[in-house]
Amino acid sequence: MSNFRRRTIVPRFMVTMGIALMGAAYFELHLMPEPYQMSLGGLFGFLGTFWFLHAAGIFKS
Repeated sequence: MSNFRRRTIVPRFMVTMGIALMGAAYFELHLMPEPYQMSLGGLFGFLGTFWFLHAAGIFKS
């Protein structure tokens, strides 16, 4: 497994979980209480994307 893949496996999982939670909320599959599911999905998606971009080195100056 390459170093890049090892550094980005958790952020990719977070983005996937965020999309899954938001998709489930959109199709009214309630996995947790109503306001928390979409909020947690959005938070996972945002933080996972930020973490992935950071691991990819986009914020290096």
